[in-house]
Amino acid sequence: MVRRLSLGARFAAVGVLPGLVLALLLGALLFAGAYQIPARHEVDIGGYDAAYAQGFYDAERADDARNAPAPHDPPPYLAGSNGALRWTRASSALRFPQAGLPAVVRLRLRGWRAQGEPPRLQVLLNGQEVLADVATTGEWQDLSVPLTSGPLKASDFFIELRADATRLDDGRTVGVLLDSAIYSVGGPPIAPDPVQVAYGSLAAALLWLLYRSAERNALAAPYVIGFFALLLLFLCCYRLQPPIARYPLLWLMPAANGLLAAALLVRTWR
Repeated sequence: MVRRLSLGARFAAVGVLPGLVLALLLGALLFAGAYQIPARHEVDIGGYDAAYAQGFYDAERADDARNAPAPHDPPPYLAGSNGALRWTRASSALRFPQAGLPAVVRLRLRGWRAQGEPPRLQVLLNGQEVLADVATTGEWQDLSVPLTSGPLKASDFFIELRADATRLDDGRTVGVLLDSAIYSVGGPPIAPDPVQVAYGSLAAALLWLLYRSAERNALAAPYVIGFFALLLLFLCCYRLQPPIARYPLLWLMPAANGLLAAALLVRTWR
């Protein structure tokens, strides 16, 4: 009579090196596959933007002026916005997760000036590659910037906004007004970010080693479920915009691999 091996026994029967290589390849394949899902991050500048906006002035809202102890009309540059915005400084940045290429960043901005010519705006990738160099109109305008390549970074990239600065009556030195930003990656084929795929591959390998270091009668299911739970967390809380907090976990995969490595070290030396 042929004895059927359980899933855990089949896992245990695989040699350490072949199993490790298989885990690395499977992890890379599944994370690369997760990148084929379209992604979109909508940022309401002046609203829930803390995870994205860096180096901007404090948010300004039309309601702030109306609800002040001495109510007054909102500043004229707020007209036509969605009710909340931020001024850039001479240089400010938007930080996004690595959701794959090609992608597009769409900005709704205004180069408002009380007098004189509207400013010129440069948009740069990671402070190096110039993506756009445009003259603003003084009115609200939409600017679409395609992303086709970029330097490798561990968890994110940033879009830098550089504008000719002017001084407001309140003493602030400002660049342009930003009302919203949308970062979107279309349908497949999408080139995955190699760093995040490498993180996913490493996580699969660490989970495999954790399973191999467990007792012989340990079940494989918790480790398989753990990997797919991590993959789902990566997809929903890093690559896609989280639906509630709207705060992508840029540190997710490095932190997960650090915890898995620590667990493996503890189990090995126990």
